[in-house]
Amino acid sequence: MTAKEKILQAVETLPADTTIEEAIERLLFLRKLRGESSRQMLVILSRMRK
Repeated sequence: MTAKEKILQAVETLPADTTIEEAIERLLFLRKLRGESSRQMLVILSRMRK
């Protein structure tokens, strides 16, 4: 599973009323658990914002 797929899976499981800040917090937590590089995560997040 690619990093992008992991991010999308994590975001899809969040409640509909989740704020962006809460979503980012969740992704950062998952990054720590799964050992994703912070640079890779930031690149994907910046692409998703566009």
